[in-house]
Amino acid sequence: MAIRGPRRERDGSIVYNSHVPLKQPVAQAKRKHRFRFILTEIDKPFFILVMVLLVFGLLMMFSASYAWGLSEYNDGYYYLVSQLKSAGLGLLLMFATSYLDYHFFQNTKIAYIAFIATYLLTFYTALFGIDVAGAKRWIQIGPISFQPSELLKVTFIIIFAYIMSVNYPKFKDWKFCVIPFTVIMGAVALVLVLQRHMSAVMLVGIIGVSMMFISGMPKKTFWKFIGVCAVFGVLLLIYKMASGSGFSYISERIQSWKNPESDPSGTTFQTYESLLSIGSGGWFGLGFGESRQKYYLPESQNDFVFAIICEELGFVGAMVVVLLFVLFIIEGFMIASRSKDRFGMLLAAGITIQIGSQALFNIMVACNAFPNTGISLPFFSYGGTALCLQLVEMGIVDGWDDPRMPTLCGLRRRGYTPTSIFTFVREAGISKSDNLIDMRQLEACIRSELDLTAQRRIAVLDPVKLIVDNYPEDKTEYFDVANNPNREANDTTTRKVAFTKELWIENEDFAEVPPPKFKRLTVDGEVRLMGAYIVKCTGVDKNADGSIAAIYCTADLETGNGNPADGRKVRGTIHWVSCEHCVDAEIHLYDKLFTEANMNGIPDGADFKDYLNPDSVQVIDHAKLEESLADAKPGERFQFVRTGYFTPDSKNPHVYNRIVTLKDSFKF
Repeated sequence: MAIRGPRRERDGSIVYNSHVPLKQPVAQAKRKHRFRFILTEIDKPFFILVMVLLVFGLLMMFSASYAWGLSEYNDGYYYLVSQLKSAGLGLLLMFATSYLDYHFFQNTKIAYIAFIATYLLTFYTALFGIDVAGAKRWIQIGPISFQPSELLKVTFIIIFAYIMSVNYPKFKDWKFCVIPFTVIMGAVALVLVLQRHMSAVMLVGIIGVSMMFISGMPKKTFWKFIGVCAVFGVLLLIYKMASGSGFSYISERIQSWKNPESDPSGTTFQTYESLLSIGSGGWFGLGFGESRQKYYLPESQNDFVFAIICEELGFVGAMVVVLLFVLFIIEGFMIASRSKDRFGMLLAAGITIQIGSQALFNIMVACNAFPNTGISLPFFSYGGTALCLQLVEMGIVDGWDDPRMPTLCGLRRRGYTPTSIFTFVREAGISKSDNLIDMRQLEACIRSELDLTAQRRIAVLDPVKLIVDNYPEDKTEYFDVANNPNREANDTTTRKVAFTKELWIENEDFAEVPPPKFKRLTVDGEVRLMGAYIVKCTGVDKNADGSIAAIYCTADLETGNGNPADGRKVRGTIHWVSCEHCVDAEIHLYDKLFTEANMNGIPDGADFKDYLNPDSVQVIDHAKLEESLADAKPGERFQFVRTGYFTPDSKNPHVYNRIVTLKDSFKF
């Protein structure tokens, strides 16, 4: 009688003949699709720990978000209410899944279908998702927006745990271990790199390597896997560098991490403000709700909520939070060690590693022990949808620092000074009741400051050519023009402005058929070029569509330093720049973001998108500026004559943002 070879039974045992079973519980057999609930006792210490983290997190998130809620929605409880809804739904799902037999996921079809579905959804988001600061991580389905990459992390843990439990007896053969894990991790890393989600890449790498380490994989096989991953990482780096795309944004964050004080008003602003917040807390903090930096720190209710914890609760409170996460990790691994099978052990360990690693990275980022990765703190960071976040996600604005946004970084990029903001706050005063302050009050503060401090410059936003017929073609003359003629500014300095035969003037400063009381250039009319000669229009050239191509004039060359000798008076003065001595620039003219002054007063059920101002930004891409502005730097502020106050954009070269108009034009 021949003896049959070994075979595997459904219960995971290995049978060497027809009647002699040898139990092998370390390897898990593939299970059939069984969707059932089982009555088990909830792990009470773990449940209490989760509830403490949840309640503590809600309280601190509320404290960090109250000011932003008042500022953005006139409701300090806005973020708290939204987070409570998410917490309620999360608790229901937690209780439901706690009674679900986790072996439901230990099935080939379920594990692979869940992973492939979330992977394809994440890949779709990387290509067609909502663009936020150059990264596509969000997708919107109806009124709901979410990150598919968060679901991908969960299904990644499930598929890893499934493959490890099924293929454990074959781990010595690298074909059943190294290849599938490398393919899965490489595919996940690729789609996350496409999303510019490097924090998720690090998390996935840590989760995958940690799960393989604790799975019992042989050392040689484990190091083979590490080597293969390293080779793929190097190849990806070489490809990115060779393609010219590179990792410039990673380099910028590393530089900001190395020197957080290098640019506290720009790239290092978040990190710098976070460190200020942490340092202000001392041992016992300023008290719950007493944080000052939350009024300045972007994402204080989200990525940097730990900094607010440090400021309000001090070093002691921060250590309590760290201790809670340490206990969470310990309890999670205890549950994993008590699991009855390998799949359950790896599933519990993977989830614990994910939460623990994410908390560690967030705390390290807040303390500047690690470069800024944009990762949230579990149980504490806000996860609801806010108005500003919706605007960013839908591409209506280009980020938190969009000059139209009512955020500190947005105001800073637009050119508002700290002094003007403090003046505005002081004049607005403190009130115990909610109130609405007119935007014109803030504009008045910055306008009065810049009127004394901003130097005057000439900019022609809608240029048309002015040709002086009687001026030598090869001659360049320089006129002295005051930098700030305001008497209260007490600025007597001047600058040289070039004058040539061909000039640029504003299109609106010329009219063939002038309207009543028009005091600028007309046919056969005279006007003074600011700081230079009086000129008289002699004719025009027109394009085929009837628009003005060029204006011809003659200059009274005796009026460069004063009034005409015959005593005639010229009623109008216009500004100009030399065609040969000018700088091309793009001008952004900003207006109010919404058509309603009080968005809290819109009808119930109304969509805020219906109240967006279609003219909130006007882009002029053909402006001509005087050549002294060629070396202007972000942070410098100028008054463009007869136009308004402007500053170079901090992100885009040769772009100028209008800070505010010369006069009050903010009307609803």
